[in-house]
Amino acid sequence: MKALHPARRILCVATVAVVAMAILAGRGAAAEPNDRLLVLDQRAGPYRYLESSTKDCCTAYSDALAAFGAPTHIRRDARTCLVTWRLSGVKVVFAGAPKGCTTGSLRKASWYGLRLFGRGWHDEAGLRIGQTLARVRATYPGARWERKGGPHGQRWLVLQRRVVNGVRFVGLAGQFNPRGRLASIHVPAAYVY
Repeated sequence: MKALHPARRILCVATVAVVAMAILAGRGAAAEPNDRLLVLDQRAGPYRYLESSTKDCCTAYSDALAAFGAPTHIRRDARTCLVTWRLSGVKVVFAGAPKGCTTGSLRKASWYGLRLFGRGWHDEAGLRIGQTLARVRATYPGARWERKGGPHGQRWLVLQRRVVNGVRFVGLAGQFNPRGRLASIHVPAAYVY
């Protein structure tokens, strides 16, 4: 067998490395880059969370998979399913999974809210994970504390409200860590399940 020229050997090794990296990156990789921008009522990074509600049926979970890849954790939370993508810093709440929080059942579920907790998440107004309470209040001067409104009845700062069919909903909220910094941004659903 004839030996490869050193330059061709390097090219072959480089090609194999690129192909291997592409295969590994494809596993659980997001379809679009995650710019970690929340555009309320439109998208969280590459995830267009309300689009599934305008389609014929239930693509909320499939859309999240396309945006963030394979989830790192799925758990039942009351009557909903909480799905986490730790590296993306996202938790999405799904409602209406007919047979619990299995992958097959989630494919029939609806989007019911999301939580952004990873570094770099921000919104168009300038809200950013890690900001101080004073900075968040400067960005959202009308913000009001709600004692038991957040997940598991925890206290959160309601940044924005909305009214849908005469019912008031929280549109945007934040929770803070013990050091007084914004730890998570919440976008609850504006409907009752």
